[in-house]
Amino acid sequence: MDFNWKAKVGYGLCINHGWGMVVGYGVTIGNNVTLYQGVTLGRVMRVSKDGSLAEPVWPVIEDDVWIGPNVVIVGDVVIGKGSRIAANTFINKSVAPYSIVTTSPSRVVKENCTPDVANRFVLDNTQDVNN
Repeated sequence: MDFNWKAKVGYGLCINHGWGMVVGYGVTIGNNVTLYQGVTLGRVMRVSKDGSLAEPVWPVIEDDVWIGPNVVIVGDVVIGKGSRIAANTFINKSVAPYSIVTTSPSRVVKENCTPDVANRFVLDNTQDVNN
């Protein structure tokens, strides 16, 4: 597992079988998020028209998100609160809250779903990593 110590992580993170997981230093992970083996949360380096590299952009995973095995989420995207990301899905675009996303390329198969939180940590409003 390569989980950078500079990643911002909320309370109640559940890592199931962390083998092969990569979480970059600019990633933000909310509260009560579940990650499975092989998950990659990484940056994208944008190239401007003049050929120079811009600052890297990183994903934000909001509260109560479930991310299945071998999911890749890269770039300036937000995975909305309460969403579920199915195994082997590649995501490089934001996902609305309470969505279920599957296949590659990714597609939303359901909206307004119920969160799947394995180890809920009860919070008060002062502990929200996404604010």
